[in-house]
Amino acid sequence: MKWLFGITSFLLASAAMAEPFVGPSVSVGIGSSSNSVHYSGFVNADAKKNSTASDVAFNYGIGTDSNWVIGVGGSIDLSKRKFGTVSYQSSGTQTVDAKMKQHYSVFVTPGYKVQPNLLVYGKLAYHWGKGEYRDSATDTGTRSHHGTGIGVGVSYALDNGIELGGEIQQIRFSAETAHSTTGKPKTTEAMFRIGYRF
Repeated sequence: MKWLFGITSFLLASAAMAEPFVGPSVSVGIGSSSNSVHYSGFVNADAKKNSTASDVAFNYGIGTDSNWVIGVGGSIDLSKRKFGTVSYQSSGTQTVDAKMKQHYSVFVTPGYKVQPNLLVYGKLAYHWGKGEYRDSATDTGTRSHHGTGIGVGVSYALDNGIELGGEIQQIRFSAETAHSTTGKPKTTEAMFRIGYRF
């Protein structure tokens, strides 16, 4: 038990001495996303659906001589984003629905400390994931999508190393084609974040 007490004391002491928003951190995001796919080609329609959103993000904050903090990191999506269902005519009424899975991102977050414990930041991210498409007339298949995310956020640092915040990000994915139909997904997410800065 002594080793557990020692590790706990070290972590608490490190958190107390750490500069807010600087150094490594891990956070969990929970929120919702508004998802859409624009189909063109053989199927011409737009699918839309709201779904829950959750992820784990890793970030390293780099402090400067002023109040600027540059964060770099990556995230792993914990949920499958659902994009809704559309109908089309081909030997009767057929349907296509889509979801995004195995979704990852890397990002940079330049931020400014408006107060010692309050950071406002922008976010520029590169995303990639697999879109899973179910077509009742053909089959189920996947397509790899990549894209860019642009967002803004705010984070508040507590004295014990915990950081609380909120973030909004829009992600536009690449257009990919299967069975003479092209799908171009887009999602806008709003997330509440809770993290720990080591």
